Amino acid sequence: MSLLDDLKAFFTPDADEDFEHRPYDPAKAHAAVIKGVQSTRERFDSTEPLKGRSWIKRSNSSVEFRPTYKGEALDVGERRRVKADKFPAALDTFEKAVKAGLFDDQFERIDSMGKSTSYMRSEVAGDPVAKKSRAPRSQAAIDAARATRARNKAAKLAGQA
Repeated sequence: MSLLDDLKAFFTPDADEDFEHRPYDPAKAHAAVIKGVQSTRERFDSTEPLKGRSWIKRSNSSVEFRPTYKGEALDVGERRRVKADKFPAALDTFEKAVKAGLFDDQFERIDSMGKSTSYMRSEVAGDPVAKKSRAPRSQAAIDAARATRARNKAAKLAGQA
């Protein structure tokens, strides 16, 4: 066996797996979701709309609650709507449940999936239109976007002449 073969023997598939897979850290997951709870509290108490993604949607005197972790929905039960006057108490209970570890199995499952699929970029190489999309686009959609861009550019150049 040569020295190069000895060196290659150190590089094993199990090292690849260890390198790619980070161990699940419940404290990190809890912190991320608790931050979302605090943001949700601010949104609920605010009289003006706030920028960014929201876990709540108001309608009349009810609130729809859809918490997420890394872009994936958390299962909080079949019903997701709460009367607005009871929502702060429901949010406190959700926070306690997260801190108690009742959602850890869901957090671990989501962490094991790797990167969130909600924000996956298209893998169409070299296409600036496809890179902006949040999900893979069909070739027809890409061609339509290119045609629109070409028409707009032609119209702009015609206006300058």
